[in-house]
Amino acid sequence: VIPLVFLAVSSLLNIILDLWFVIGFKMGVAGAAQATVVAQYLSGLGIMLYTLICYKRVHAIWKISCLKKERISEIVSFSMLTCIQQSVMNLGILMVQGLVNSFGTVVMAASSAAYNIEIFVYDILNSFSQACTTFVGQNYGAGQIRRCRKVLILCIVEDAVATACAIVLILLAGRELLSIFNNDPQVISVGYTRMIMVFSAYTISMLLSLIHI
Repeated sequence: VIPLVFLAVSSLLNIILDLWFVIGFKMGVAGAAQATVVAQYLSGLGIMLYTLICYKRVHAIWKISCLKKERISEIVSFSMLTCIQQSVMNLGILMVQGLVNSFGTVVMAASSAAYNIEIFVYDILNSFSQACTTFVGQNYGAGQIRRCRKVLILCIVEDAVATACAIVLILLAGRELLSIFNNDPQVISVGYTRMIMVFSAYTISMLLSLIHI
């Protein structure tokens, strides 16, 4: 519940800052980007401080772990790998976006509209991934490696079913959903093609998880 509250506050703050920066300060696109960064930063900082202050278990873990260099080194090593992975992904996104922009305004509009629809399916896929990470981490810490594999398989199956259902529903109503953002038939056609390609890549993304079983 607490993360949901912070997320709701962050979204509201983002809207307020968007209006303030874009309309008040006349900052345009740069203002919208800065508003998003500030809102997300404050949301992350707030939930971190709330956890540190209100949860006694965190206090106990900190007292135990702060004196163990091995534990700190292990956490840093895992964190660095995650940072590198996210950086590579973001670099790839920037390169793809630059390529999309080179095709002109129609493709840009279609890509933007399709992305706003695709994100709903991605949220479903990512939710199962986060749940899998949590349960695997708990079982790995308890030394239950067999349970880790069972959790991974179960999450992949459930994720595949939920994501497939969402993809089918969105593709059936894809053109109507795209028309909400832009009524241009060419934009709708390009956007629908993008959704088909991206959703196919989601399937590949889930299958890659099987390598770690």
